[in-house]
Amino acid sequence: LVTKAATALLAFSMMLSVASCSKGKSESKSNSGKKISDDTPWYDAEIFEVEQGLDKSKEAEYAFSRFVGSDDKYVILLTNGNYKMPDNIDWEHYNYADYSISVLSVIDRATKKTVNTIDLNKVLSGSEYAESARYINGKLTLIYSSYDEQTWDMSVKEKDIDIKTGNV
Repeated sequence: LVTKAATALLAFSMMLSVASCSKGKSESKSNSGKKISDDTPWYDAEIFEVEQGLDKSKEAEYAFSRFVGSDDKYVILLTNGNYKMPDNIDWEHYNYADYSISVLSVIDRATKKTVNTIDLNKVLSGSEYAESARYINGKLTLIYSSYDEQTWDMSVKEKDIDIKTGNV
């Protein structure tokens, strides 16, 4: 009895899907929104001057930037990387933040220039690392990993940052 009911239900759902797909196309007005003409550009290419906030007195080993978010006023980028370490580094007194690149760049959409760079090494402790960030509706949130040296626990945390002052 259960098998017959399941078979009937499956057959009914198949007939329903076939019937809905075989509907003829109508020439009526579309319900999907405003119609876009064939010659409408689907992208806009603009060049922005991005200041990554790198220390000019140090040689960067590598740095990469990625898009965090944007709104009508700002575009935010996160740059991570490392400065080159000296050959004779003192590993006993080594500070990760001295060689870490972790900067948020705030670009004004109107002028297409960087208006603020936020050095995340000043916001985070030596056992924390910026993983990513998001900028939605004027709110900038930093997502970072935090390592507890006592328990060896790693956790992911978030901090909201003011894009104008860099304050948490």
